[in-house]
Amino acid sequence: MPANIRVEVAYALPEKQYLQRVTLDEGATVEQAIIASGLLALA
Repeated sequence: MPANIRVEVAYALPEKQYLQRVTLDEGATVEQAIIASGLLALA
């Protein structure tokens, strides 16, 4: 069974900040973390 990792995905502009914690399988990529965070849906 793969271990889980917890990461925080952050995005910031001078007028707005976004921080989301996600739990992923060990070995997940940065791309997978960004997708899991929902950051792309904010655009």
